[in-house]
Amino acid sequence: MENPKIQEAFRRFHEERYEDVEVLLRKAVEVEPESLAPRVHLANLLGVLHRMDEAVPILEPIQSSPDATFECRWLFFQALVASGDCAEAFRLARGFADDPGFDGERISEVIQCARRSGDWQFALELARKQGDPRQISDLRWMVLLSRLAGVFPGFLIRPLICGIRRISPIRGTGRLAHIAFRISRRLLILAGIQDRTRWARAMLQLAANLDPGEPLWPRLLGQLCRRTRDIFDPEWEQERTWYLTALRIDPNDWTARHGLLQTLFDTGGYAELLKMIGERTCPEEDSRIPAIRAACFTNLGQIEKAKDLYRSMEDSPNGDLGRFCRALICLEESCWKEALGCLVQRTDREGLQILVDYFRCVCRYLCSGGDLQTLDGQIILDEMYAVPDKSDESPQREGQPGCVLCGWGGPRVALWRDRVTGWVRVRCPRCSMITVHPMPTSRAIRMIYDNDGREDLGLLRGYRKALLDVLNTTAEDCRRLPPYKDVTEWDVNFKWHNFEQSIEGEKRYLDVGCSAGRMVAMFRRCGWVAEGIDMDPQAIAFAQSHGVNVRLGSPDTVALPRSHYHLITLIDVIEHVPDPQSVVRTIRELLSPGGLFYVKTPAADSLPHRFLGDRWLDAPEHLQFFSRRTLLRLLRDVGFDIVAYRQDAEYVTPYLHAPLWQEQFYPELLTQWIKRLRVGDVIMVLARKPA
Repeated sequence: MENPKIQEAFRRFHEERYEDVEVLLRKAVEVEPESLAPRVHLANLLGVLHRMDEAVPILEPIQSSPDATFECRWLFFQALVASGDCAEAFRLARGFADDPGFDGERISEVIQCARRSGDWQFALELARKQGDPRQISDLRWMVLLSRLAGVFPGFLIRPLICGIRRISPIRGTGRLAHIAFRISRRLLILAGIQDRTRWARAMLQLAANLDPGEPLWPRLLGQLCRRTRDIFDPEWEQERTWYLTALRIDPNDWTARHGLLQTLFDTGGYAELLKMIGERTCPEEDSRIPAIRAACFTNLGQIEKAKDLYRSMEDSPNGDLGRFCRALICLEESCWKEALGCLVQRTDREGLQILVDYFRCVCRYLCSGGDLQTLDGQIILDEMYAVPDKSDESPQREGQPGCVLCGWGGPRVALWRDRVTGWVRVRCPRCSMITVHPMPTSRAIRMIYDNDGREDLGLLRGYRKALLDVLNTTAEDCRRLPPYKDVTEWDVNFKWHNFEQSIEGEKRYLDVGCSAGRMVAMFRRCGWVAEGIDMDPQAIAFAQSHGVNVRLGSPDTVALPRSHYHLITLIDVIEHVPDPQSVVRTIRELLSPGGLFYVKTPAADSLPHRFLGDRWLDAPEHLQFFSRRTLLRLLRDVGFDIVAYRQDAEYVTPYLHAPLWQEQFYPELLTQWIKRLRVGDVIMVLARKPA
């Protein structure tokens, strides 16, 4: 019979009472020290709480047990990696090769562990088993380079390693190191590792293997992971492990320690972060530690501790941040006047003054008796930044292409220049539409997408993984997925069940810009005749290889039946097209009378956009920037009836721009209030073609 403490722990886990669960499981381990179950459950809980490194002593006693399964050994491997002991983790992982459960993502994790441990040959064997040609190519050359490095004497290897320091903020490594750096780069270019990030990572990993007693190399690898984060597929574990490795070599490496603090905060490891701060504090970090601790307490629900810390910060350099964060807590407690009292300061901190001004307006509205439930924060934001219409004062220019929304051909207000392409974003003075001007040629637009390394983009990898997850799930599970709920769950004015019941015969669905076909597979699972189109040949080939009904092309180039589809979705696509009116008009023709059109796009003029400025969603391939107002106008102008709309904050919002968002240590309350006030950076609209 299962330990009653474990049964009680499961009950409390579902109630999200994690502290109680941990206490119960630790007692279960004490009662049955030889039993696997309580130790495995406790290790899984620590993984959920981002404290997997604490599971090493818990799982270590059961590794020699004959009852230890592959899952137990895998948990121990993850715990060792989380603790920074990659060498021991790799020794354990060498025994996984023949186990049936060792596949997919697990192979990838062991490959990374093998690379960190310096066994390039074993990593290469696993990569061949996985069938990743690009990784195989990289590892083949790393095996060769490591063998060459073993041939040369140490006095020649050391300058080569030191040359790598030039990729970091560290400078002044001397003429010999500079020459060695150029030689190492040339070797890697000849080896086929051409882009900066890949060759830098390869050389740093080689340096870490050849010079294992130097904390500089793992610290630089952690910094490299941070600087090159992919917001759709960040390498959190690698980043964390490299910092831990540096600290294992030198516990006084404060740069690595600060990097680890930031990584833990970004990944939600608040309890571990508080524990780490409590163990040791660097004097140089004292000004930031209170802000980190207060944000952690806020995110963990320990509000009183957080408020006391924010109050204590008021006379420090972070006083303006402390007052603003205390105002967020007061708003959460419905103390409108107290929150307003915290929002009186002026600050030079980038972005913070915009937040202070906005939330001051919100507090004034609530103090005057306004209802939070009906408050539309975007209206307040639009009023704060209203631009007077000067279109009547500006002469129209003959022969100049007009605004894509209202046709205005006069001068427009330049806002910012893209850092990659140099294209200028402008705002129309008549309708406030933001667009690229002048519009690039089709050849210039294609060049943005014609990138040999696109198959390695985190976004595309994420789409592929998402498709495989859908193919392996049930219709009921699909209906619970956020993308499906975004399309089908709205307010009381629209019921998805009634819409489906109104369709006679087969239900037909089209996803325009389907990428790897996740939405197509999802709606097919749910009983629809689903198809998709996309301009990316790699994504289309991947989807077709898994039996998904997708085609290469656009609505203008693929022969699609008119008045045929009951539902069409356009998700994160409309911002990429030069002529959005033409695309929406074509979609209207493809819909049957009474059919639904769902469109989702980043929301310009949102609070994150105002807060982050020209660094908000700085994507070179975006040609149009719709606000809620301009998107609704476009749909109405084309002839759609608006059924419902909402504005939200996506999960990637806090990770888009580290200097303005993450490194200020704003608590999660900021994102929650952005959602609550409906000023998030994504707008979703459900429209209907008139019957």
